[in-house]
Amino acid sequence: MLKIRKQTIRESLENFQGVEHRLEQVLKINKVQYINDSKATNVNATYYALESMDAPTVWIVGGVDKGNDYRELFPFVNEKVKAIICLG
Repeated sequence: MLKIRKQTIRESLENFQGVEHRLEQVLKINKVQYINDSKATNVNATYYALESMDAPTVWIVGGVDKGNDYRELFPFVNEKVKAIICLG
């Protein structure tokens, strides 16, 4: 087992800034959040990104299509996303 102090773990989590292009909050205007999630390029990553959205969202997506079938996520997108901006 790793011998990492709980305080070290706590501080690391508190200071974590996130990863660029992964659910990265870019802006919030009038309760609408703008989220850059252009690294979510597979169905699972996309599903969990959508699941985490708790406010009207302008969703910034991109990347290279890997041949996934995203149709099963369309109802979820309709529920969570106000607009989509596609990059790439």
